[in-house]
Amino acid sequence: MASFRIERVGPGDSARLARIAPEVFSEPLDPQWLEAYLAERLMLLVIAVEGDLVVGQVKCAVHRHPEKPSDGYIDDVRVTPASQRRGIARAMLAEMERWAREKGCADLWLATEPGNAGARALYGSFAEPKPCVLYYWDL
Repeated sequence: MASFRIERVGPGDSARLARIAPEVFSEPLDPQWLEAYLAERLMLLVIAVEGDLVVGQVKCAVHRHPEKPSDGYIDDVRVTPASQRRGIARAMLAEMERWAREKGCADLWLATEPGNAGARALYGSFAEPKPCVLYYWDL
């Protein structure tokens, strides 16, 4: 039986992120940015918790389109190294799938680095990779 639980984090829930394991987020959380994120009804933060320690997180945003059904963009998937390879990321992604369906999304998508074999194996169990060229610029 899993010793972790998967939770959706919403407006007013920032206290649930009081204890975070290493490498769960790429940077320390900013309280103002966190509250603004949690207030967005088309964005979701899903966390994995062991006891009162956050050991994983997934972020997703719904993109609405005028010419086709909505899609969900999974922005980040992270599990602290000490808790990896226990099904945590898979469970968080399954919860994100449920939420995306609730929001009317026709599909989900994400990107990862070509050399990230672990992530590619996990994501490949959900979907087939598609070729993509990513452009990123600072504003």
